[in-house]
Amino acid sequence: MHVLSATHDLDTPTVSDLLTGIADRAGAWLTRRRSPDGIGFGLCEGSIVPVELNATTAGVELWVALGLPLTAQERVSWIEHLAAYQLERTGLVVDRTWRGRQLVANPRQRSDGDTFFTMTTTAALDALGGQLRYPVRYLAEASVRDLEAAVSWEWLAHAPFGVGDFGPLVLHNTRLAVPGAAEQWSWVNEMLVRTQDPSGFWPVGTIAGPITPHINRAFHVLRASWNLSGRPIERAESLIDACLIAGDDPTFYGWDTGFACNDLDLAHVAYSAARWTDHRRDELADWARRLLARVLAVEKPGGGFSFFHETAMEAHAGIAMSGRRPKADMWGTLMYLGAIKMTAELGWPEVKAPWAFSKVHAVPEGGRR
Repeated sequence: MHVLSATHDLDTPTVSDLLTGIADRAGAWLTRRRSPDGIGFGLCEGSIVPVELNATTAGVELWVALGLPLTAQERVSWIEHLAAYQLERTGLVVDRTWRGRQLVANPRQRSDGDTFFTMTTTAALDALGGQLRYPVRYLAEASVRDLEAAVSWEWLAHAPFGVGDFGPLVLHNTRLAVPGAAEQWSWVNEMLVRTQDPSGFWPVGTIAGPITPHINRAFHVLRASWNLSGRPIERAESLIDACLIAGDDPTFYGWDTGFACNDLDLAHVAYSAARWTDHRRDELADWARRLLARVLAVEKPGGGFSFFHETAMEAHAGIAMSGRRPKADMWGTLMYLGAIKMTAELGWPEVKAPWAFSKVHAVPEGGRR
């Protein structure tokens, strides 16, 4: 756990120094996790899967975001390595190291590819200045009417038409000038405007129960479309109101109950919405200052962050990973660096964290519009 118990009253130079130290330690940790051939990354120390695609896409994003040294030849090698995971016949990505590994219940991995792996690989390639070679076929063969009928709001399902994954894949097809892709991308953005509830959330309908699942879904909507389009966020004030309430809920954000997804999603929605409104700005800054202490505390002694507050992720995308070791892991580090950057910059507007946002989380650089 980080030595700080509170960050609320820290001045700007102290916060800047804290962030510089976090970046230095994360870079050193990441360098140790790189495979001997320099191509891949391991999820965490002693992980069940030593080097695999999902750890490598996160590792590549971290390497670029932290500004670590990368030669032109290394960049080309990474682009070629990641692009080779794509199947030409489907346009989807398959993690070849998945086969024969220990799986958790109900793995989503299929022989014809996985939309989540495709989305994260697309993002890592974007960070490197590359892209997948082939269009995503099931989208290339779909009409807008097909999308309208098939869109899924199950934000954790990563289904072919799940709102969290297929937006970036449609955008990928537009970059390859696939016929009909531009029309699909316009539809995605129009659909998300049309289906936003007056509460600020998706899909249309009365919100009942805990607010956190709705914040999680809002994160996927913003990541998968809205922030990529550059459009002003509709009902940003309502999203900020919800974040201010949810952040103090120990059911989802306590030390024993929180984890990287909830912490990142909360910071992401608040930060994205705050780019477009001054709504409750002083309260939001105070809220962010309080939250920063919690996310800083997840840092491990050797640098990097764990997915759960105390331990590494147990599994990812159906693959058994770490046995919940008390170690930093690749996705925990990627997500918590994002959460810390957003929280610190909300709480101390003069501060700029010394690393960039990841492409997979699609947070625009530059702060407020």
